[in-house]
Amino acid sequence: MPRFEIKDSAALREKIMLGVISINNCRMCEWGHTHWAMAKGVPLEEVNQILGHDLEALQAGDPAEAAAILFARHYAENLDRIDPESLVNLQQFFSDAEVAEILAYVRAITLGSLTGNTVEALLGRFRRRADSHHGGGSAARSPPSAPNSSTHVIAD
Repeated sequence: MPRFEIKDSAALREKIMLGVISINNCRMCEWGHTHWAMAKGVPLEEVNQILGHDLEALQAGDPAEAAAILFARHYAENLDRIDPESLVNLQQFFSDAEVAEILAYVRAITLGSLTGNTVEALLGRFRRRADSHHGGGSAARSPPSAPNSSTHVIAD
């Protein structure tokens, strides 16, 4: 049955959080939880596997951790419509108390990431509105950039 207490595994907690973030795409959450996961000993390569949906690499590692991370992703994809089989899968590796703890982490980061995305969208609207007021209002506005896009300029 269970090999470790989740509450004693800060690294697993962060991996579960990253599993949800990989679906909800909250940039603020991704930044924070990436740093916190690495501070808890999770290698950057593993963080990138979780965020990049590298299922084969996840499943090749620790099966209990993979079950928890995949459950987190499933929850985020289906917003509280939990497939009973996913709970059965978790119970192969974790006690009922640990499953409840995983579910609490998943619900907390889901709320946090959806809130973060909402705040970021509102800030983006305010920025665009402020830019249009400062630009005289007659110039054509460029479309907003995608929330997860970044521009890299390489100077010679």
